Amino acid sequence: LRTPNDPIIRQQWALRNIQAFEAWDMTIGAEITIAILDTGVSSAHPDLGGRVLPGYDFHNRDFDASDDEGHGTYTAGVAAAQGDNGEGVAGLCWNCRILPVKVLGSRGQGNDANIAAGIRWAADQGVRIISMSLGGDEDTQIMREAAAYARQHGALVIAASGNGQAQGNLPAYPAAYPDVMAVSATDGSDTVTGFSTTGDFVDISAPGVGVWSTIWL
Repeated sequence: LRTPNDPIIRQQWALRNIQAFEAWDMTIGAEITIAILDTGVSSAHPDLGGRVLPGYDFHNRDFDASDDEGHGTYTAGVAAAQGDNGEGVAGLCWNCRILPVKVLGSRGQGNDANIAAGIRWAADQGVRIISMSLGGDEDTQIMREAAAYARQHGALVIAASGNGQAQGNLPAYPAAYPDVMAVSATDGSDTVTGFSTTGDFVDISAPGVGVWSTIWL
């Protein structure tokens, strides 16, 4: 099994559960662009440096898509932190590029109009994957149409199913749209967590608690 030299690799239980080490024997990933719609991404992080593309900030309407909360940098690292570089953690795709699309503010807040605009903009940049660890319980036309637009332009659109199991398991959007792959969270025993929203709209489950990744710099 290909085992990278990243110092925190032993704490990354999620990689073992999804058999990442076996996968890395076959490929460490191509230069595919992943759009991260979130709070921005820190391009200064040593595990992400050199692979964060110029993005856009739909929250403040400017071209500074740097992170001011931390969540976006964290999710970017799960996807694409550089592996086998002697730094921090290993992401899944060691060669992927990150397109930061800032649609949430410094407290993680946002609105459907900005998120929908970010989805459309990312699709227009020709990205292969749009990743959104965000959502809400309101089904809006602007968001539904944006998800369909991205799918029609060849992007795989992925979103978190939500953290609403205790609140009645209501569908979360954009995850619940038919053009979006909805992902719920599992723990170290491959069991869906007690907080993760479940339901017929969920397509797949993946590690989502206690996952090591890149911190905000």
